Amino acid sequence: VVSGELAVVITQSPSSLHMVSLANPAAPVVTGSYALSGTPNDVAIAGNLAVVSLGFSGLWLLDITNPAAPFLAGMFSIVDR
Repeated sequence: VVSGELAVVITQSPSSLHMVSLANPAAPVVTGSYALSGTPNDVAIAGNLAVVSLGFSGLWLLDITNPAAPFLAGMFSIVDR
């Protein structure tokens, strides 16, 4: 997912979220990352949050205000509902 000069990328192996600076499109740079627990399916950006769906278990909301240091802001678990 791209927002301005920032791309948010998820990988399944290892399960993680990566912040990629697109300030220089000829040379993208990973500026930060966050290890996820579970298999990420999709990611969206809502303001300063990256919303990651993890398998059938729920959503992780990561604060990406500082792309160098994303952190877990909250979770929504479908399993617990």
